[in-house]
Amino acid sequence: MRALMEKRLPKFVDPVRAASRRESFEGSLAAQSITRLGTHFRCESPVSAAIRFANDGHGRVSIVGTVRTELLADCQRCLRPVVVAVEQNVALLAVDANDGTDGELGDDDDTVEYCGKLDLHELIEDELILAVPIVPQHAQGECAMPADVAEAHFTEGKRVASELEPRKLRKPFAGLAELMKNEADS
Repeated sequence: MRALMEKRLPKFVDPVRAASRRESFEGSLAAQSITRLGTHFRCESPVSAAIRFANDGHGRVSIVGTVRTELLADCQRCLRPVVVAVEQNVALLAVDANDGTDGELGDDDDTVEYCGKLDLHELIEDELILAVPIVPQHAQGECAMPADVAEAHFTEGKRVASELEPRKLRKPFAGLAELMKNEADS
């Protein structure tokens, strides 16, 4: 049976039913619905997703698919805006929190827990959170600090360096070796 394709992603899905029917959901979420990315990233374009439910052959519900969007962030090198393309492959097993079948899962199995219905929008947002880079930045060679900012940093650094007087080198334990030698000779 060919999977049902939808343009709007449903908010809630019954994973067992969707797996038994081998349903697929393809569509997008509005950028405004993505609210948990934190302060460093802003979702300003729709999130597209293609999610397929199936039985994995061991009586478990598998969820596979792809989530993609473009996020806006501040580059941590130059502090200018950078567009970060995010694409995350989804490969999960759905686990009913009320079922108690955690013992059948392997250590390498990534799972998503649900109670009766799975919040598909939340799952997609979770996958985006996992996919964002730790440090948003432009690609190598594309990041440029403005000349006036670079000059200001250089000039300030020279001024601070010139104001520092040469410090007298202190050796707080210099006499310790002599003291220990004298003590050992006694």
